[in-house]
Amino acid sequence: MLATEDSFKYDPYDSDSDQEASLLGEGSFGATHTMRNVDDGHLYAVKLIKIKKAGVPIESLRQEASRLAKLNHPNIIRYYTSFTKKKFFAIVTELLTGGSLLERIDGAAGPLPAGQIKRWTIQIASALAHMHARRMQHRDLKPDNVLFDARGDARLIDLGLAKIVVAKSKVSSKNAVGAELYRSPEKALGRAYDAKDDIWALGCMVAGAATGK
Repeated sequence: MLATEDSFKYDPYDSDSDQEASLLGEGSFGATHTMRNVDDGHLYAVKLIKIKKAGVPIESLRQEASRLAKLNHPNIIRYYTSFTKKKFFAIVTELLTGGSLLERIDGAAGPLPAGQIKRWTIQIASALAHMHARRMQHRDLKPDNVLFDARGDARLIDLGLAKIVVAKSKVSSKNAVGAELYRSPEKALGRAYDAKDDIWALGCMVAGAATGK
């Protein structure tokens, strides 16, 4: 069981640590690092969210992380546990090594192969259906938030974090949930987010991958 921060020997915010070596990426809700669990020796991805930036009580963060940990789907990243560390709220997930959909789209000279698009579209749609059946939405679906495992299967990441970190804090409309290019017209006009907005975002990703634009 990945219980507390004591299970992880790497501290990216220790001045004596090599922070750059462990940094996987920085997204809308915080930076993600590689950390090793001293109990099992395995590497995990740990997203560190600045508690002050979240603008919500720690208990709200814990509750959302607990909900995510209960999701069990082959195309949703596995959430293990969460803990507080200094000024950060940490969420521990499995470590995926196959890169992101954004990297695949940006790295292609043109459209991605149709078979490849079909494969991950079916996988992402299945993952969204699993979430929506449980009254959960992704809320920030975009190519950055689709990673691939070693077998090339797609996994959704950062699901639900927009709800807790953005929607419950006071932010301007220009910082609203969802990347601009993947936001539905209805959401852009101010309607509350719902499952249909996730489907719109998926359609935008498919269009981008199929056209190379």
